[in-house]
Amino acid sequence: MRTKNSLNINENTLSHDQLLSLDILEQRAAIRANIYTGHTAGLGAAKLQANLAINPEEFALHFMRFCQRNPKPCPVSGVSETGNPMMITLGEDIDIRSDMPCYNIYRDGLLAEQRQNLSQLWQEDYVSFALGCSFTFEHAAMHAGIRMWHIENNTTVPMFQTNIDCVPAGRFSGKMVVSMRAIPTHQVDQVIAISDRYPLAHGAPIHIGTPAEIGIPDINQPQWGDPAPVDDGHIPVFWACGVTPQNAMRNAHIPVVITHKPGCMLITDIDEYAKTPSSKIRERIMKKTLTIMAAALALSGTFVAADSPVVLKAVGTWSSLTNFKKHEGPFFNQRLAEASGGQIAGDKNPSACPSIKKLSKMYL
Repeated sequence: MRTKNSLNINENTLSHDQLLSLDILEQRAAIRANIYTGHTAGLGAAKLQANLAINPEEFALHFMRFCQRNPKPCPVSGVSETGNPMMITLGEDIDIRSDMPCYNIYRDGLLAEQRQNLSQLWQEDYVSFALGCSFTFEHAAMHAGIRMWHIENNTTVPMFQTNIDCVPAGRFSGKMVVSMRAIPTHQVDQVIAISDRYPLAHGAPIHIGTPAEIGIPDINQPQWGDPAPVDDGHIPVFWACGVTPQNAMRNAHIPVVITHKPGCMLITDIDEYAKTPSSKIRERIMKKTLTIMAAALALSGTFVAADSPVVLKAVGTWSSLTNFKKHEGPFFNQRLAEASGGQIAGDKNPSACPSIKKLSKMYL
């Protein structure tokens, strides 16, 4: 990752246009160095952007239930270990304390302050939740010729509280928040189809047309973000929004909780088309783990020759089962060797009988 001094910074700041010319790691480096503190719309091309919710561990399970019960506004893309600020399933060297442009700090349900870094506020009981963001599908929409007014005009997308109730969980409850983009009438079906391909980024819109039908009295007065015009020939289209959990966290009246400032997202390493949050990241972690394992085995004298891999033998489920065909067999008999560079090989055979003891047996 490039350092602050290698980013060719003028006057210790970078503009949104300047960030567009940088790669993902450089964009996160600029944010971490506090030389960019604005919105992230249009950044992180081809990667998932994420909202943030940080709760003390005491309330983390209830918050997880809230997200599970309200997947449209709260699509969980990553959860940290308790007290660990590194989001290891979302990318390489992502520190949730510093890698977002701006954070909201709520105390007893009220917005108390905003910060660009959380290091001095970090607690050992914090659990961080990353929730997918609709910014993710905008690249594909623009590539298809659908213009995004807020990106072209360097503003934050407008967001509104609706009259739609979320399903409560424990202390967490509230109304759904939506983001709005004015779409040409002839392109509405197209933008629905495009956004529907991004389940981790709220998917398809939840409402099209009259704002009052979902409790929005004035389209020109968003509660978050900046106003955006709805020109003739356009129709307002509304997507579920990751500001929704901020409402729920405020309503919970927890002593201290932390979120992102609306519009200021986390840029992850997850591919924008991912249907599960971290399959490629898990694969990278697996490769590193297997490399370490191979090195440890080599140092212990287990290897007898450079071209003689360690063979892990295992007995799996029955060969007729989908789990063996799609997962167990390919993992042991193919992916182990690929991930370890040939230093570790798998030899997994299907079970010939339903013995529980045999199904669970694994040996070197």
